[in-house]
Amino acid sequence: MEKTIITEKTTVISAKSKHRPPVLLRYRSSTRFIISVVALACFVDVFLYGLAVPVLPFALHKRVNIATDHVQYWISVLLGIYGAGVVVGSPIAGWLADQLPSRRVPLLVGLITLLGTTLLLCLSRTIHLFVLGRILQGLTAAIVWTVGLALLSDTVGQDRVGKAMGYVSMALPLASLCAPVLGGLLFDHRGYYAVFAIAFATIGLDILFRLVMIEKSAAAEWSDVQADALEVTPRAVEEQSRPVSSMMDEHLSTGKVRTESPRPVGIEKGDASKPLRRIPPVLLLLKSPRLLAALWGTMMEQTLTTAFDAVLPLFVKETFGWDATKAGLIFLPYMCPFILLSPVVGSLSDKWGSRALAAAGFISGCPFLICLRFVTHSSSTQIAILCILLLLNGISGALTLPSLMAEVSRVVETKEAEDPRFVSKSGAYAQAYGLFVSFQGLGCTIGPLIAGALRQGCGWETMATVLGILCGVSAIPVLLFTD
Repeated sequence: MEKTIITEKTTVISAKSKHRPPVLLRYRSSTRFIISVVALACFVDVFLYGLAVPVLPFALHKRVNIATDHVQYWISVLLGIYGAGVVVGSPIAGWLADQLPSRRVPLLVGLITLLGTTLLLCLSRTIHLFVLGRILQGLTAAIVWTVGLALLSDTVGQDRVGKAMGYVSMALPLASLCAPVLGGLLFDHRGYYAVFAIAFATIGLDILFRLVMIEKSAAAEWSDVQADALEVTPRAVEEQSRPVSSMMDEHLSTGKVRTESPRPVGIEKGDASKPLRRIPPVLLLLKSPRLLAALWGTMMEQTLTTAFDAVLPLFVKETFGWDATKAGLIFLPYMCPFILLSPVVGSLSDKWGSRALAAAGFISGCPFLICLRFVTHSSSTQIAILCILLLLNGISGALTLPSLMAEVSRVVETKEAEDPRFVSKSGAYAQAYGLFVSFQGLGCTIGPLIAGALRQGCGWETMATVLGILCGVSAIPVLLFTD
């Protein structure tokens, strides 16, 4: 009997369990650490994007010799083409990630590419190289975001995905806040290359964390961490949804390991011989009004955020006479609510759903954006009004982004339960988040271009009014279709 137990146990455990497991395997594959790695990856990507925001108005003129009256145009272009790179790269990254057995490899590939594009931007002295560098930076962002969010959904269950996305959402405004401030300070006091020194340092930290991380599907191959690896039902482990004890009982009683694939939801045993038409999951996702509403809300939230990136530094420079340091600090009141409220909003979305929170964010943001039109000249009162309005807009934005991020994962969960065509070995989380990141990139493209064109062609007041109307209208599909 003892011999049988040993034999059956070795059939369940991978051959890797014969070797000593990696150092600190339990911690390196823990849910908290994986969430931290994904949050750091997204932080670094947004941090590198934000470093350029307060620097571009000054660097384009001094380094690339762009005429002063063309600076706003090129700022909008450089921020917009970053989003275009994200739009193009995200669906491709999502599809490839769902075909690969590990999320770690594409994350590392994205990191190496990010290092190269940052070096290109550091050495650029022509506008053409700046444009190329920003496009490549957008493509690498697509890999980081798509694969990272898919890894997060693999790691946590549906009941906790909102909270996990809340922590990732908190990393984004933290990067958006730190990057402009540090970028402005370093540019003013240490020069252009000092800005990229901090960029390479953050990439180095990201490299370290990604190499240390071990996915739960890989950690489960060592017997001493198998139970821990299954504690949050990672989707990469085939037997994840069944208790470990029941699996071992079946193995011991039958003398063999179950090898057949699980039957898709909705298919009876007698129908197993009938071929099931396989439709690419991404096409089924695009047929979901619920997902499309979440993607629309994501695009509009990103449009509003990146609109500020394009016009706010130049606006305070021209209106208040501020330097790059102060232009970076103006983002503080806007980003603080994202940092403080995102985990709370994510947890609330797990309990209440996404509809009420996201819709409340868009509806409340409408008047706050329109009121920006009243900031027109330089005075202490006007500066205070601008800061208060940015704070209120930040609170509105913090209600939308974490809840919509979690909604994407819930749509995939629902599709897998309801539609047998959606069940596949590779899953569809990376493809779903590929769409999510693609719509984020679309917002990154639209926001700077619309805001820059409106401010330059029609003025600050008209720009604020149009953005406010767009924000209010965005609540309609969210109210009608999200859950």
